[in-house]
Amino acid sequence: MATLTTEAHEEQIYTLTGPEALTYDEMAEELSKALGRVIRHVSLPSRDFKEGMLAEGMPEAIADRMLDLERYFREDRVGTITDDVKRVTGRVPRRFADYVRDTTPSGLWNADVASPVR
Repeated sequence: MATLTTEAHEEQIYTLTGPEALTYDEMAEELSKALGRVIRHVSLPSRDFKEGMLAEGMPEAIADRMLDLERYFREDRVGTITDDVKRVTGRVPRRFADYVRDTTPSGLWNADVASPVR
């Protein structure tokens, strides 16, 4: 992105967010509406989540970072919404529902794309 290569952005810290803070359940609801099928978020115990990631071949260091990220979400520490996307790009960020609607025809959300965790 050319914007981030200009001197005006040197030593700046940005928190890039969408225009809304959604829970996993709210995202599942938006996916369900767009896809015409039920999508559910299932919260796994950390141990089971890590075992599943390792079973799929994820390196342990990355699985541990994913657990850190999951805990961050679970502790509701991600509710902050910023205007940084607009400040950096000059464009208003897209709503998740709009993103899902626009990408659904591509097949991105098809169940057969991802392999299930065992």
